[in-house]
Amino acid sequence: MKDKILSVIKEVAAKQKINIKLDAQTLAIDFKKLGIDSINVLGIIVAIEDKVGFRLDDAELMKIKNINQLIAAFEAKENKA
Repeated sequence: MKDKILSVIKEVAAKQKINIKLDAQTLAIDFKKLGIDSINVLGIIVAIEDKVGFRLDDAELMKIKNINQLIAAFEAKENKA
């Protein structure tokens, strides 16, 4: 799941012209500090939801502040299914 999500993030970042390096350190930095605004984050999340075939609840979305949390939320949702 992690690799699939990172792949989608790379695709969306390229389309939205976001320059981001996906390494272990970057995954833990808040989106805002990476220069990724809420509209870009929403685009990333929608693309991931389309790729994996399920959606996150609004309450879950509100808690996500970085890529690690995004990955964890999708993995947790996948494990519940």
